[in-house]
Amino acid sequence: MKKLVLLLLLNFCFSCKKEFNGIVPNTNWGADHASLITNPEEWYIELDCAHVIISNPEFDKNGNFNLPGEYFQEFGIVIEDPDFEGNKPQPALVNGKIYKDKIELTLKLSKDNLPIGTYTFQINKDAILFKCA
Repeated sequence: MKKLVLLLLLNFCFSCKKEFNGIVPNTNWGADHASLITNPEEWYIELDCAHVIISNPEFDKNGNFNLPGEYFQEFGIVIEDPDFEGNKPQPALVNGKIYKDKIELTLKLSKDNLPIGTYTFQINKDAILFKCA
C-alpha cells in the first residue's frame, strides 16, 4: 500500500511540473528549424527562410492560444523592388499550447489556410536553423 501511495504521489509531482503555470518566461526557446523569443509585448519566431511577429500575445489559463501574426518570407538575396509581393508581410495564424518548459505551436498563412509547420519549442534550447543563402 505504501508503494502504491508513493508511486501515485511521484506520478502527480512529475505531471504537475509539465503543466502551464500562467507565466511565459522572457527567454529564448529552440526547436528544429525554428527559434522563439518571448516577452509580454511580442513573440518573435525565426524560421529557416522566414520570420513571424506576434504582437501582444494572449493565452488562456491553461496555456492555449490562437493568435494572429505577420509572416515575412525571406530570400537568400535582397530584392529591392517595393512592388514585389514577397517583401510584404502576410497575415498568419499561430495556435498551440504552452507548458512549463515547452511551447507547441502550428503556423498557417491566414489567406489560404496554408500550413507552414508545427514546432515544439524547448525552453533555453539552441535552435537548429538553416537560413536561406
